[in-house]
Amino acid sequence: MKNWEEFQSIHPTLQRIENTYIQLVEFLQEYSPSESHIHGLTEEDIVETRASILEVMAKDANKITGRIYYWLYPFYEGNFLKLVAALGACNSMEKQEDDDESRKAFYRFFRTVPVEERLKIGDRLNDPGLTQQAIKIQDKIKTRKAQIKIKLDKFHSN
Repeated sequence: MKNWEEFQSIHPTLQRIENTYIQLVEFLQEYSPSESHIHGLTEEDIVETRASILEVMAKDANKITGRIYYWLYPFYEGNFLKLVAALGACNSMEKQEDDDESRKAFYRFFRTVPVEERLKIGDRLNDPGLTQQAIKIQDKIKTRKAQIKIKLDKFHSN
């Protein structure tokens, strides 16, 4: 992801991939190949179904341009670990390391994230320190907006 808008545009696709994967896992739990005869299915039926569902997920994943970085976790509205498992299952997740390229990509991406979203990171990461910092920043923003409104009303009112 190069910027916030690009992430927002593919977010529904990512959620669709995750949901499809969840349904696949539930299907495989319900109809395991070893017990397929109970439901009137052959093991081959289940293997073919799994393969076709993974193919659909791979087609959706191929629509995504760029890499899905691990640092998108706090911005993704879903279960990011299931998404990673889904992308891995359909061979669409690249191996990643914490290197200079990844950090630079994160900084470029993070600059495009709206302030409102940045301030939610502490809650999403369950980090009390970041949450407290976000509250302080929000208080400063509210105070500054109030001061500007007072000045505008004082000097520019009719």
